[in-house]
Amino acid sequence: MIPSSIYQVGVVVLFLVHIVLSDHGRGDAVYAKDGDLILGGLFPMHNFDVRTQSCADIREPRALKTVEAMAWVIDKINNDTTLLPDYTLGFEIHDTCFYDIWALGKSINFLPSERTAKGNCSCNTKYAHPEDNLGDGHCAAQKNIVGVVGATRSAASIQAATLFGLHQIPQISYQSTSDELSNRFAYPYFFRVVPPDRHQVEAIIDIILHYGWTYVSFLYSDDDYGRNGNTEFTEQAKKSGICIAWTQEISDYFTKTEMETVVRSLRREPYNRAVVVVLFMHLEEGKLFFETVLNQGVQNEFTWLASDGIGSFGLQGLLGVEPSAKGLLSVVPFSERLAEYDQYMITEGLLNTDNPWVEEYIESYTNCTINGICGNGTNPTDTLVMDSVYAFAHALESLLKDHCGLPQHECTAPYNGELLLKYLSNTSFESLANGWIEFNEAGEGSGRYAINHIVKDKLWDYDEIRVGEWSAQNSERLDITDLLVRFYTNDTQGKAFRVPKSTCSTECDTGYAKRIFIDFPCCWDCQKCHDNQAVINETQCVACEPPEWPDLNRTSCELQDPVYMSWNRWDGVILIVLASLGILLALISTIVYLANLTHPFISNSDPIPTMFIMLGIFICLTSCLLVAIPPTVTLCYLVRLLPGIGLALMFYPFSLKCVRLYRIFRQAKKSDSTKEPDLLNIQKQIIVIMAGLILQVGFALTWIIIIPPEIEYLFEASSSSPNGVELHKVCNLAYTELITEIIISGPMLLLSCLFTFLARQLPDNSYEARNYAFSAYAALIIAIAFNLTYLTLNEPYGKMFYRYMGIHLIAIVFMFCVFIVRLYTVYFVMELKLDKNRSPSVVSGIWRTRTRTTSSTVPITRSRRNGNSSSTGSTPDGIMADVAIIESTYL
Repeated sequence: MIPSSIYQVGVVVLFLVHIVLSDHGRGDAVYAKDGDLILGGLFPMHNFDVRTQSCADIREPRALKTVEAMAWVIDKINNDTTLLPDYTLGFEIHDTCFYDIWALGKSINFLPSERTAKGNCSCNTKYAHPEDNLGDGHCAAQKNIVGVVGATRSAASIQAATLFGLHQIPQISYQSTSDELSNRFAYPYFFRVVPPDRHQVEAIIDIILHYGWTYVSFLYSDDDYGRNGNTEFTEQAKKSGICIAWTQEISDYFTKTEMETVVRSLRREPYNRAVVVVLFMHLEEGKLFFETVLNQGVQNEFTWLASDGIGSFGLQGLLGVEPSAKGLLSVVPFSERLAEYDQYMITEGLLNTDNPWVEEYIESYTNCTINGICGNGTNPTDTLVMDSVYAFAHALESLLKDHCGLPQHECTAPYNGELLLKYLSNTSFESLANGWIEFNEAGEGSGRYAINHIVKDKLWDYDEIRVGEWSAQNSERLDITDLLVRFYTNDTQGKAFRVPKSTCSTECDTGYAKRIFIDFPCCWDCQKCHDNQAVINETQCVACEPPEWPDLNRTSCELQDPVYMSWNRWDGVILIVLASLGILLALISTIVYLANLTHPFISNSDPIPTMFIMLGIFICLTSCLLVAIPPTVTLCYLVRLLPGIGLALMFYPFSLKCVRLYRIFRQAKKSDSTKEPDLLNIQKQIIVIMAGLILQVGFALTWIIIIPPEIEYLFEASSSSPNGVELHKVCNLAYTELITEIIISGPMLLLSCLFTFLARQLPDNSYEARNYAFSAYAALIIAIAFNLTYLTLNEPYGKMFYRYMGIHLIAIVFMFCVFIVRLYTVYFVMELKLDKNRSPSVVSGIWRTRTRTTSSTVPITRSRRNGNSSSTGSTPDGIMADVAIIESTYL
């Protein structure tokens, strides 16, 4: 609570202000009518000139219609036999000149201490004291005011409410909407039939959101009304995701240059992107602003959204600046026109009135008839004035019924402001035009607004129409008819359903994140996210962890169904079919080979190294089949280990055979040599093979420890997939395995190629030597071609296909050239060429040959190990084939 000493000082100051402002000039006229109970009125009939500190020109005709509404409704109540039937209401209306300090000075006239001077009231009313009758129709003292209707401007109401609160005089405003007036501790005797600005700001915010605007400018008046509106709008805009490009306080005493600076600022980058400008100001500032906009020729660059400070005066208040105000959407406290009152203004109007401002209006507005037609509009404030008067009437009736059983002139209850305050708080009634009226705990009306719109018709005339409503009580608070709305910016041109864009930055395309500027939170650049990233909260690129991938909208990650190299892919079908056929053929070859293991051609050709080669073939073919199976971690271990092991088991024994081939024929080429070739026995061969195998396994296990096998999820672009990619579930193949194979098994393959090349002058009929050479060269070419393709491809299944297809082809080449050709020889060639009558000792002996590749006959020297006999001679081609086959004893 404010200390009483401050109250006293305040009262003294107010009286001094009253003395200073009492200049007996244009603003001192009083519109009054006597009655049993007197209501005060504060209405702005003139504008105020700040420079001269005096009331200036008369306001628009609508203001006269508003003040006349109070006189009309009081007459209606006095003629109503159901409301205050035994009492009459009177009024005393003062001009506030639309200025808060002036309104404060006029409010002093309503204080009880100021009602002691001789007045022009009648002494024949119920509350007149006989002893005050001066006999000339005047009283020695004016009657006290029971309550005050007004003021219009929030700043004026704040000044008046402070004063009336000190003297317990109830006040009801018909248009003041400042949130500051909701403070019941500071203004306990203040009521209003309109909602506070916080609801008005909510309505403005909802309109902005309805049209998708996110970037707006905000201009406000330099008083409590404007500043409180700015504070409330800033808070609610932030909560609603609306950015304020630029704010500026506007005063009605701005010079032309200052106002031009405001307009230029609105057009400056990036503020010019805020096509929507909210005008939370009074009509005076609004007209000055629109005049500047019109003079600058920028009326088609912006869309205006105004508060009730401008909107309550309608199109009539904007005469002369309509071209720059067209398209204006305004939010005003809801009120309807009253046909009965409009008819009264047309038929009788101001012809028989004591209104002191009528003559001045007639002089100023020659184009308007005196019946007040110029004052009509889409949002008539006059019915709100009527609601304010009716609220006092209903409260007074209840109070008088409860407390005035004494003789009328002895009853002081109507002048007990504290008592009347309680009745006003509980007052509710049906308005003449605006529905049900009641006050909430803050003394305010319901949060209901009308949305008005200034449009231009085809005849270039301007009109104001109602396009919607807003109510805080409804679940769908905003109800606006978009068909009726026209915006007149350069890109909309007044066409239906065309809405201007008021954004600092356009929305980013799918897959792009906003990079918001620090100083301008509604301005951003669009940053492209990677293909595997989803856009979270519109500002972050977040990678989706496999097996997830961004959804079609790129706003979240979703699980993908994996695709395997199996029957649903052509490469999978090829690998499965070829690997399966290869394994089957290898199995058949192995069975046939083992079945003929005692055959001299098989048993005398080192079958153990040969079986190592077959084991390697099996392992290689099996690894090719495994990659076409849905992968698991265990399977990944096998896929990475088996190819290297299989190749080692193939190349090491094969290289030993190629070396043996070369050394046998090199020794045989020495014409008179009887020395046996120096060859590794089977034990040493196994040692060499196992050493190579151990090296391969050791290196492979080392790499597996360093890079453990695991399942990888890889994505590949796919036109057949809804989101454009396919998920590949594969093992994490590493280049280290290929490097290990090159280091461990590669030298053995090169060694085989070298010795088969050195043995290129072998006899023409040495078919097995040719098969070895073909196997070595073919394996080298396949390894180089397919592994280079594997290294250069990026597509996961393509890499796997070429790597394992190369391994498969090498295994098939070895199987045909080492096994199948040998088995073919056993079953077909030897049966035709061997002489069944030949001595078994000849077949089982050790033969050496010395050959010339240019002859079809070969000199042969036979000898037994005991050296008992020998012979030389020429052998026909058929016998030479037998000899060549027998030579395989060394191979």
